Amino acid sequence: MKIRCLSVAGAWVLAAAWLPAMAQTSPPMPASAGSAPPRPMVVKPAPRPLTPIEMQNKAAMPGDLRPENPVTPQISIPFGKQPPAAHPAPAAQRASTAAASGAGVGDAAAKCEARKGEQVRVKCREQLAHDAQQSK
Repeated sequence: MKIRCLSVAGAWVLAAAWLPAMAQTSPPMPASAGSAPPRPMVVKPAPRPLTPIEMQNKAAMPGDLRPENPVTPQISIPFGKQPPAAHPAPAAQRASTAAASGAGVGDAAAKCEARKGEQVRVKCREQLAHDAQQSK
């Protein structure tokens, strides 16, 4: 029981020592120098708002403030009537057109290159060359 009373008494002593330090919020004022009156605080006046004419005179043209490189749009939405764009040919028509013109890689050549074994590939290429000469 004495230990409990001792801890409570210690807390009171610490609180009593700490309270005066917390109560002092501002530093003490220095003693005035003789009979001189205290100097008044100098406060700057608030800036007055500009009149509409003054704001107009200070305004800049909108084009002067824009950056040198304007922003490029990510999408373009056309307005008004324009002729419809030509639709690309379907894949089947493109493949037949490429085969007829001799342009592009044929499926048969790709199939020959995909076969296993060098002899099988050579035989397939020879067959393709023979078929190409027959069709001309």
